[in-house]
Amino acid sequence: MEAMAERRKIRVLIVDDHPVVRFGIAAIVGSQPDMVVVGEANTGEEAVEFCRQQETDIVLMDLKRLSSFAVSRKPISC
Repeated sequence: MEAMAERRKIRVLIVDDHPVVRFGIAAIVGSQPDMVVVGEANTGEEAVEFCRQQETDIVLMDLKRLSSFAVSRKPISC
């Protein structure tokens, strides 16, 4: 267990337009010993801005409901 504490946790950003979905995903991700939710966003644009300000390893995004086209056209490095 100490080895896990020494390793850096995977930083996850959750993006969905439904707060209850974000809450549920955050609960699942937060229960993982090697992951931490660093933020939540309601829109793709909010996600892009978040990634510019906060180091993120993984973005979990609902592509069907969000303006994913606008997000995919903005080259960023999270």
